[in-house]
Amino acid sequence: MTNSIYICATSLCCSLVVCAIVKFISPTGNTTKIMTLVISVFMMCAMISPVCTALKNIKLSENKYVSNIKADDFTAVYDKQVLKQTAEYINEYTKALMNEANIYPENIETIIAVNESSGIYIRKMNIYIQEEKLDKTEEIKELVSSAVGTIPEVMTE
Repeated sequence: MTNSIYICATSLCCSLVVCAIVKFISPTGNTTKIMTLVISVFMMCAMISPVCTALKNIKLSENKYVSNIKADDFTAVYDKQVLKQTAEYINEYTKALMNEANIYPENIETIIAVNESSGIYIRKMNIYIQEEKLDKTEEIKELVSSAVGTIPEVMTE
């Protein structure tokens, strides 16, 4: 950034020197107005040129960062995060539901998938309980399937 300002100031100073020399050398009379116009246009171009170059550089650097992130990559990361959050929510909901029924699971694993129409569904659910609670397997399956819509596999760790 500082280097760009230095280059801009240097080019403007050089332009001013060139314009002063041209004005000094130019003949007086009828051509004075034309030379003043030419020098003014040259100075305007000399002032605008660094600004245009800076704007192009800013746009290129923005595109450089944006081009590194592809839409497909962003969508894949977003979809993966949505599936992960959904699975965590379902696990917490199922655990709370089972705690209300005085069944305390050791762990719940939920695998979420996306179908062809971009709908989210539960592909598989594993509920890990203590061996002493294996007699409540049917109760757990009924409770979870009525609330979540899938029949879980109940097992011990």
